[in-house]
Amino acid sequence: MLNGEVEHFAPVNAFEVMVNNVSQLIMGESGWCVSPEQSVRVAEVLDEIQSF
Repeated sequence: MLNGEVEHFAPVNAFEVMVNNVSQLIMGESGWCVSPEQSVRVAEVLDEIQSF
């Protein structure tokens, strides 16, 4: 809920989105990719959550 409103999003295939973006970057096109530092930080956060 944001500002008292619930937003609804269509389901997506996250793996497909990731592969498409990486493929675009490899082909020299515009795309989005998580940096290695962000990937490591996400792994650290997930490890912390798992320890609860």
